[in-house]
Order: sequence, then structure tokens, then C-alpha cells
Amino acid sequence: MNHRNYDAKRDNPAIHRLWREIGWLSEDDLKLVGLGLKGVNATVAELDGEVESLAMSNICNMKYVNQSVKFSAVSAVCTSMIARQQSFAARLTALRLAQDAQAGAEFAGLGVFDQGFYDRLGFGTGSYENILRVTPSSFKVTVKPGQPVRLFPKDWKKIHNSRIKRLKTHGAIDLHPSHTRFELLLDKDSCGYGYLNKKGELTHHFVFEKKFNYKDPTRIKWMCYRNRDQLIELLALIKSFGDQVRAVEFQEPPLIQMQDFISRPFWYQTITEKSRYENSMRVYAYWQVRILNLAKCIEKTRLRHGDLAFNLELSDPIEDILKKEKSSWKGVAGNYTVTLGKNSKLKTRTTRNLPCLKASVGAFSRLWLGVGSATSLATSDDLKAPATLLEELDHALCLPKPHLDWDF
Repeated sequence: MNHRNYDAKRDNPAIHRLWREIGWLSEDDLKLVGLGLKGVNATVAELDGEVESLAMSNICNMKYVNQSVKFSAVSAVCTSMIARQQSFAARLTALRLAQDAQAGAEFAGLGVFDQGFYDRLGFGTGSYENILRVTPSSFKVTVKPGQPVRLFPKDWKKIHNSRIKRLKTHGAIDLHPSHTRFELLLDKDSCGYGYLNKKGELTHHFVFEKKFNYKDPTRIKWMCYRNRDQLIELLALIKSFGDQVRAVEFQEPPLIQMQDFISRPFWYQTITEKSRYENSMRVYAYWQVRILNLAKCIEKTRLRHGDLAFNLELSDPIEDILKKEKSSWKGVAGNYTVTLGKNSKLKTRTTRNLPCLKASVGAFSRLWLGVGSATSLATSDDLKAPATLLEELDHALCLPKPHLDWDF
């Protein structure tokens, strides 16, 4: 496999062919390929002189409790039909991660087509996301919403600024402006509604996947707000559509239990069962994450209580993929001493008489981010430690449930 950095003038025709072949984009959507690749880092692989695989990422910020972590968002990995089963996707993704790590990225994430493939690159499964389908008129909100403004793809700058300034919880990321523009233009029927402040700034809004109608459930692609009152107003606005819109579908906002806002949820679920407008809650864990810079991630861990020290024996499968590559970054496997506290730190050696935690980078990444507790991961993932250390880690790393809160 020959690989190199993506070159727009040279590679766009081949990228068009690639995406057309795998069916990801329609003919009209292919016109947006250049925009989709704007502001991202991309690597291509050639077979017999033709580009047959692509991996692209964007380095952005992720909120880790009250810290900011440099996050590599791997937004697309695709391979043509004639280059399948030749490890192109795995090798290109590994190279993309290595380049991002060398450029300062500390943590990485991606969406998965199914669980398992990216485990070989050290990724661990992220949090469950709840997808809610509900009858808008069932919302238990009593405030009267203000008059909103209409939003269209041409308003992408205002919309992106609103997304960047949204209320962020643990795990939230911010992506490049071109990503917002690409998402809006990709769905030509997308529209939204929101509210402006006195300065004309869009403060809170939501965007529909397509123009709603009374015949089909309507999906809300995203919802942004800066405080509780703005969330309530958005829910009230959605409720006001209830005389025409039979069902809306959206991802449950981070750290909010939407059932608290629904009147008689089980009654509505029963009477709509097996209908086009069935009220339901589905759960998916469709994104995965991994650590790229262990020292930086540990340093950004701030605990309020006393120090907890342990040895860490970390394995990283990406090392086998990158061992023949020229990249200086080849993963984070090694033996370390970790001290967690108000000023956490990492030493690249073990310390005598300390308990030892043995883990894969995927399992440890899930622990560090707060996807699962040490005890639960010791049951379900590649993580082992004495029972006393597991219990201490459970108490020390008691983190909010992480949500990326921005699909890519």
C-alpha cells in the first residue's frame, strides 16, 4: 500500500469515484466533497497508481470535566470495492492517528459501522446515546415560546457559532465550521428554528433533518442551548407544532432525562405501538474513543481528594500496525506509574510495592473518560487489577457520563 497526504486538485476525481462506488453520497452530494474535506487532515492510499482508500480527521477541542483536551475526530474512513480486505482502512486510520498525535492531539474518537473493527486500533466503546421518538403535544412544558426565526443552510455561520457556544457537558467536542456547513448543505430540505438575542446572535436553536409534515415522524438533527431556560423554550416550541407533527425523533440532551418532560409516557407508548408514530426510546453506543497522549490525559485529570498511585501495564494493538511505518508515534503501550490527584502525573517506569492495573488502551480510555467504572470494565473489558485498587478507582474516577454531543 502506497500512502500520502491528500491533494485536492490531484485526488478529487478519484475521491468522487470512490464515494460514488461505495454509495455514501448521491451525484448531487458529490459536488460538496471539496467542502467536506475543507479544514480536515486527510491521507489517501493508492493501489496500482489509483486512490482506493481515504482517512480524514479534524483536530478540535473536547471538554474533560473542566479541562480542554485536543481531540482527533476521525470523520471518515472509506475504501473502494476492489481494495477491501487488504487492511487499507486499518492502516490508513492508524497513520491518520499517528500524524494527529504528532500534531498535538491527545485523545481520538470516531463513529463506527459496527463494534469490533476499530478495536484493533485500540478504540474502546463510548457511552450509550438515547434516541427518543415522542408525540410533541405530550411535552409537560407550560411556558409560551417566543416567536422564532427560520434557519436555512445560508445561515450556517450563525448556526455554527450557536453550536460552539452551546452548553457543554463532559465529553463535548467542537468541530470545524466547514463541518456545520457541509451537514446543512448535504440535506437540502433541512430547516431550523431558533432565537436571536438583542445583538442578533443566535443563542438557541434546533435543525430538522427535512421539512416536517404530518405524515411522517420528523427527526431533529441537533439541538443547541446555553442554559436551562433556553432548553425549555425549545421544547415548548416543538410542543407548539403538535397539532400537525405527530412524532419527533431526537437524541436525548446530555445529562437530561427526557421522560421528566413527557406526560403519561407509557400510555403514549402503548397507544402508538406498531404505528408509524410509535413513541419509543432506542439506545446505541455508536462512537469509540482512545488515548493518543497518555501523559497529557493524566495531567488533565483533576481529583478533589488525596492522591491515588498505582502501576499501569498498558497494551496497545496499534503498535503492530505501525511497526513498519516511519511514524515516530507508535501508540502508548508501556509500563508506567500513575498518580491521580489534584495534580495528576505519569512516570514512564513502575514503582515498587504499588498495586498494578493491567489494561488495553481501549479499556483504559473508557475508564479515563468515565464511560464505565473500573469494576464494571474489569468484568466486561480487558482490564485487571486487585479488588482494592478497582474499588479505589471507582471512587476516584467518579465522572459524569460523557457525551460527544456532535456527530461526525
